[in-house]
Amino acid sequence: MKTYCHFLFISLFYISITCISQNVAYDVIPIDKVSSKDVLGKYVYVAEDPTLKIGIEEAETIDYKKSEKDIVNLGFTNTNIWLKFKIKNEGVASIKRLLRVRKPLLDSVSLYFKKGNDWNVYHTGVMVNQKDKLIKATSLYFPLEFEVGETETFYMKTYSQYGKSYSITTVKESEYLESEQNELLAMALLIGALVIIIFYNLLLSVGLRDSVYFLYAGTILGGLLVQVTVRGFMKKYLIDETPFFQEWCTPIFLTFGTVITAQFCIRFLETKKYSKSSHWLLNGIFYYELIALGYIMIRQEFFGHPPNNSPVAMGLMLCSLLALYSGIRTYLGGNSFAKYLVIAWVCYCTTVIIYTLTVFVVLPENVFTLNAYMIGSVLEAILLSLAVVDRYKTLEREKLDLVTELISKEKDISLKTKEIMSLQMESVKQLKSKLKIADDLKKIVAMDTKIDTNSILADIRSSKLEDEKVLVIKQQIADYNASFIFQLTSKFPILSKTDIEIATFSKMKLTRKEIAELRGTTVHAVKIARSRLKKKLNLTSEDSLEVFLDNIA
Repeated sequence: MKTYCHFLFISLFYISITCISQNVAYDVIPIDKVSSKDVLGKYVYVAEDPTLKIGIEEAETIDYKKSEKDIVNLGFTNTNIWLKFKIKNEGVASIKRLLRVRKPLLDSVSLYFKKGNDWNVYHTGVMVNQKDKLIKATSLYFPLEFEVGETETFYMKTYSQYGKSYSITTVKESEYLESEQNELLAMALLIGALVIIIFYNLLLSVGLRDSVYFLYAGTILGGLLVQVTVRGFMKKYLIDETPFFQEWCTPIFLTFGTVITAQFCIRFLETKKYSKSSHWLLNGIFYYELIALGYIMIRQEFFGHPPNNSPVAMGLMLCSLLALYSGIRTYLGGNSFAKYLVIAWVCYCTTVIIYTLTVFVVLPENVFTLNAYMIGSVLEAILLSLAVVDRYKTLEREKLDLVTELISKEKDISLKTKEIMSLQMESVKQLKSKLKIADDLKKIVAMDTKIDTNSILADIRSSKLEDEKVLVIKQQIADYNASFIFQLTSKFPILSKTDIEIATFSKMKLTRKEIAELRGTTVHAVKIARSRLKKKLNLTSEDSLEVFLDNIA
């Protein structure tokens, strides 16, 4: 029995040691076995420092929590984050690698490790000058070197005013150089394509005097600046020695991209005409983003609070969703060229989702998934260019339709003018007929028995018919100029019927003699009526009545 118990105890002890050994093997990164495709988040332990005061000596003693995911994602926090992990070389030869943290917006990252009794530290990050980095690259890199059997514990202190996400891998130097070359080539192609689109639309804006093209160029520029910043090129090549701009370039570019995109959507989609809700929401996000930027700058620069750019980032996200919503609403409301904007934003949002899923290791890494949002930006720019072209063609068609309608109205005016000339001739005949009747009546009064009363009655009936015809034609003129008469009487309700008639005939460019004949009065009477009309219209004697009336309608 004792032998059996002794055997059982030894067996349990052996199993325990084996399990512990396996657990240690799992917790320690085997540098000789992992490749650049292995994301090492499950080997990492995490601790938060809300005081922002913990140093490396104290970091050794604080409690760490093991990460359960390949990518350590802690979201937006205003604390320092400490990461702890061990690396061991279990191979048969010394190894050199680079520890990579893929393209995060981390303000500062410090990697601590001991050599003997002394701490060594490497610094990198968005707010660290290039000259102070051991490796100057768009992603964050630290050099690692291990002898055979060597084990090293690393402590990584990080701070960022953005989301804290850590995709940690190890790469060979050749892989690092290839990655940087590919990154540089992809960014150069992106910049080249978008700069061409920007300058093309700026030229269109100047040539066509249409601010929509200018706003579209600004939208593309805003997206380009954000991407250049996020991917590390702004820091590496442009703003390394400018601390203030290092601190604020990203929120400023995010705000610029948001506000100009909102204004572009308002003008391009004609939201005020097609969708009132979209119009007010886009205007709201425009002002929200400006207020958010001012708030975080005042909060940090004047009151010393920790930086937090999440309000600005939230504004950009809301603007993207509102642009898609507005495109759909205005298209359903009758704006035909809104469909291109909807397609463009769907493509862009889809590629951003693909890139996000790749970062979180849901999708495999390849050329497409790693550059999905860059591809989406180019597709968005091309589709929006098609939208702008379609808008231009639509406006040209509408302009042609207006010109055709104007020509048609000019023909109608010509026909009406001929009718008026005919009316004038008939009015002259009518006047002569009335003069003849007047003479005949005088002769009757003088007891001139040679006058035939039946003839006079016939002339009177004829004159009555002529008067009725004049009234019909005058009514036709009033109907044709109904819009002008409505606007005139709305602005000057004190005008009499005679004033309106004189104004209408004057607008039609009739002479005083023609107006007198048409109204059955004298030229002098027309002159007096025009003078009274000008006084009621608050015109001086030198002002042109015709020019004033032309500006009414």
